[in-house]
Amino acid sequence: PLKIQEIPCSERPRERLIKFGPESLSDSELLSVVLRSGGPQLNALDLSQELLREFGSVHRLLYADLNQLRKVKYLGLAKVCGIKAIGELCKRSLSNEELNRPKLDTPEKIFALIRPYTLGKSVECLYLLSLDINNKLLKTSLLSFGSSNQALVDVREILKCALNNDATSIILVHNHPSNNADPSPEDVNMTKRVAEAALLVGLVFIDHLVVTDKIFFSFKTSGLLSSTLGRR
Repeated sequence: PLKIQEIPCSERPRERLIKFGPESLSDSELLSVVLRSGGPQLNALDLSQELLREFGSVHRLLYADLNQLRKVKYLGLAKVCGIKAIGELCKRSLSNEELNRPKLDTPEKIFALIRPYTLGKSVECLYLLSLDINNKLLKTSLLSFGSSNQALVDVREILKCALNNDATSIILVHNHPSNNADPSPEDVNMTKRVAEAALLVGLVFIDHLVVTDKIFFSFKTSGLLSSTLGRR
């Protein structure tokens, strides 16, 4: 297996985190940044992938029993303590559910939530907001990032991500680095495809926001969402 230092610099988890933000990394990549090293026969990223396969999810790994973690090959006491510490921090950060799971029932609230993620970004980034039955946020997911005027997206990946997050409804948000919030024809077409596909799998497509550093465009508020679908 390659050492982390042998992976091209642009593909290393830590360097990608610095350049694109932590939301651009997969679960295994984020975990590899925390672990910092692997073992004699695998690098930190390989170890992270093995851990997630063995435990089945990030949640199960973070809240696994300390003694259970200590039995895992290549997990020394320092790594085990690091994993447990992160689990405890996550638990504490979620202690105030109302604060950490806002109800996103207006485009203004959506913009306020997503603005810290998109502020100052020089490339287009597409985010999925997964919501529960009460329109409270379950998770914010970065789906893609692209050039200065395009974030490539696969509709199937959007739906897969939403279903994995146990979403009842979804919101899409992407930024325009040009600071022009008007949706492009491609934005309109993508919105139509995602909304129609969401309907087929039982997801409610609430809105799609195009945002800049200061303003936003809401497909729902503008009426473009209903006209795009040919229905209310």
